[in-house]
Amino acid sequence: PLVYPLILGTVIIGAGIFIGHTIVRNIVEDHPEFSGAAPYAKFLLYSIFLMVGLGAIFANFPQTAHVVQNVAWGVAIAAGIMLAPIIYALAKKMIKETKE
Repeated sequence: PLVYPLILGTVIIGAGIFIGHTIVRNIVEDHPEFSGAAPYAKFLLYSIFLMVGLGAIFANFPQTAHVVQNVAWGVAIAAGIMLAPIIYALAKKMIKETKE
């Protein structure tokens, strides 16, 4: 009962790192204007997969899973708040580029 969730969580976290890196790299190659926000997007994708992986690892421990759930909500709220300055900076940059 302990090994399977550990393996599953590790695979989810590893796949998340690979998927996050690949997605962000492909988007930056197709849309170079996104390169300023790419580190934030990569961090957000990594943290999503990390929370899902930790949830899988600690699924057999209800109290710990509840703590991971609360941390995941905190990260989601922080990511939402973090998006406001990123959207502002990208909008400002795009307005500046259209004026030139």
